[in-house]
Amino acid sequence: MQEFDKYNEKIENIPKNIEELSAIRDFMNAMPNDLEKQKVHIKNCMNTYEILDGFHHKFEDEEEQDRQFIVYGAPKEVMERITKQKGFLDKEQEKFVKQMDNNKSDFSA
Repeated sequence: MQEFDKYNEKIENIPKNIEELSAIRDFMNAMPNDLEKQKVHIKNCMNTYEILDGFHHKFEDEEEQDRQFIVYGAPKEVMERITKQKGFLDKEQEKFVKQMDNNKSDFSA
């Protein structure tokens, strides 16, 4: 779950310049490969929960029980977050391009 939290934090990072924006896009483009690697860990996690369920393990709180489903759905959530963020980054890119054009005009004058 910690890895997915890091992914989400990086995806939702607000870029301060065009270089940061490019870095976020590169990160998002690499995400399908990273998520594929995480499937092994998710499968292990699901197996652990299955074993605990077989022993009728009672979790201390509902949040711990729900974590199984959160981890299982995390890759889909990350991809949805990427789709949403792409629109935001497109707008940010337009803003940075306008700033660069304005700076270019100021420099030429």
